[in-house]
Amino acid sequence: MKRTFSHDGSSESSAEPSKKAKPLVPAGSFADVLAGMEDLQDDLKRSAFSWQGNENSLVFQQLDVQELNDNKTSSILIYGVTEEGHSICVRVNGFLHYFHYPIEIGYQDSFLESLRQSLNTRFDGNLIKHIRCVSHSRRAGGPPTPWLEFSVSSSSTLGKIKELRLKRDSVHQFEDFKLTFNRTIGHDIDYVFRFMIDTGLNGMSWLQIPAEKYTIVEGSAKVSTCQLEISVEYSDFRPEEPPEQQNKTAPLRILSFDIETMIPAIGFPDPSTEEVIQIASMLTRHGETQPFYRSVMTLNPCNTIDGAHVSSFPTEIALLEAWFRFLEEADPDVFTGYNSAHFDMQYIFSRAKKHGIPCSFGRLLKPDLGSIVFHFGRSSLCNYIPLLPGVLNFDMYQYIKQHHSRSPSGQRIPCSLGATSLRFLGEDKEDINYKMIPELQNGSDEDRKKLAVYCMKDAYLPQRLLDNLDALNKSITKARPVPVPFNIFFMRPEVASFIRTKKTEFHRLAA
Repeated sequence: MKRTFSHDGSSESSAEPSKKAKPLVPAGSFADVLAGMEDLQDDLKRSAFSWQGNENSLVFQQLDVQELNDNKTSSILIYGVTEEGHSICVRVNGFLHYFHYPIEIGYQDSFLESLRQSLNTRFDGNLIKHIRCVSHSRRAGGPPTPWLEFSVSSSSTLGKIKELRLKRDSVHQFEDFKLTFNRTIGHDIDYVFRFMIDTGLNGMSWLQIPAEKYTIVEGSAKVSTCQLEISVEYSDFRPEEPPEQQNKTAPLRILSFDIETMIPAIGFPDPSTEEVIQIASMLTRHGETQPFYRSVMTLNPCNTIDGAHVSSFPTEIALLEAWFRFLEEADPDVFTGYNSAHFDMQYIFSRAKKHGIPCSFGRLLKPDLGSIVFHFGRSSLCNYIPLLPGVLNFDMYQYIKQHHSRSPSGQRIPCSLGATSLRFLGEDKEDINYKMIPELQNGSDEDRKKLAVYCMKDAYLPQRLLDNLDALNKSITKARPVPVPFNIFFMRPEVASFIRTKKTEFHRLAA
């Protein structure tokens, strides 16, 4: 099931073209397509990965970069996948965020140390790690001028600086030095962006961690679900891309999924009241055209479907718990669907939260999901997109809206899943009106099978669109020159554009 919305929050028209293109498969139902697919695989797990010691260098493609706050200290988590398809997490320790303050003259190191201690007394903690004098031109080609560089323990310290900037008269007086907080610069640059800019790390690039420069993290010290987790000091981190890996893409595991919910008599499904009744999942390896694993999980019994795993559960809680166990085993690198970021993910999050079910779509062992708020059918929904730790959130609806929503003359093109599939694939959704969902759900095992086939095709079509349009490869290529994580590049293109244009300006000031 898919419901898409225009930017003003109103329901987008789902009317498809009256003239239907010839289907690519001669099937009366998607059930026939499933039955004709290659044999299902039962073993979802990645191949075993045994890595002993640090005598060899590690090469992998970076998928995501995130900040980790641990004991009031920030560090960087870099997630990736090796050429053999193994998942990696690299924790980079020792990179300090910083901001700058303009000064007229230089200061002695002893004075700067005393200033640091004074500020830490004000902030009630050892938040300011270092203060040093640097020089920088205020404008391109201009003469260098002196600045103070304040290195801080975590990005939360910069949050305090931001708060002080809002108070126009907020100053810190130390001896004859007056620090006026609203004159600081660089305090508003995200910690991850700062790290990527300073190190030259771009989106989806390949990295090589040199031998004997890292430590393997094991047991309770791990913060990720990756097969291998290592730590490396910032002073030893050199993100040089191996020449032989350029323009390659790791064998990413792509999960295309779709959910069905109960439909109220009036209005849209509300996660506070309507249950999730089915979840369909299609797991494909990057570069392959058919999903090697196809499944649907249903609330209440469902007849078997040839070419798919069917699992039925007596309660929604059992269904959701089983699907999250499936995610742990499948360990996807990419999530896709059609409006999955705005609807499916948030709906599942909300239902899991309602039932108190631990859940995560990403690779962080203990993700913070407390900030997720669901506003279905409102424009504010478009302002929140889950940034999943360690995986790519590649919503095909988002891609279509960005690249294929206007005709050459500028006219708006319908972007519903049905209309888009007819346009690019020559095939339609299953012939079931969404208003029939309650009747099918409350009907027989065969009725729920019809609904399951409908749900599975809605999970399959986004994967077909991704392949047909070469969408993921094109987006990865565009992301590689930009120093932001892929998810930001894809979901927040205006942020990526801003960082790219300001990249030179944002480089660390010269010492």
